[in-house]
Amino acid sequence: MDSITVTEKKHGNFTVLDVSGQVNSYTHGEFEKAVYSAVKKGDTILDLSETITLSSFGLGILMTALEDSQEKGSAFYILNPSKLAWLAVESTGFSDMFKIIHSLDQAEPSEK
Repeated sequence: MDSITVTEKKHGNFTVLDVSGQVNSYTHGEFEKAVYSAVKKGDTILDLSETITLSSFGLGILMTALEDSQEKGSAFYILNPSKLAWLAVESTGFSDMFKIIHSLDQAEPSEK
């Protein structure tokens, strides 16, 4: 069965979403709701270290969230993407648009 768990926590000014499981056509709704909610709040970090599938649905959500963050002047980071999640991002050709960090302390809050 396809499943996803999205857990929200705070780290300083950041909303951090720990995403584990599969982001696909069955689970993208929960992922989308959590990501867009976090981006609306401001600076966001997505921990994709436990994400085992990232489909085109998930990639679209990431692209839209990044664009929305940029329009708001908010920071948007991806923390420790799993190998499969990162391969999916790289396959888009837009991997250089995303800020990748390897610890929460590397994230710099926006200067809003």
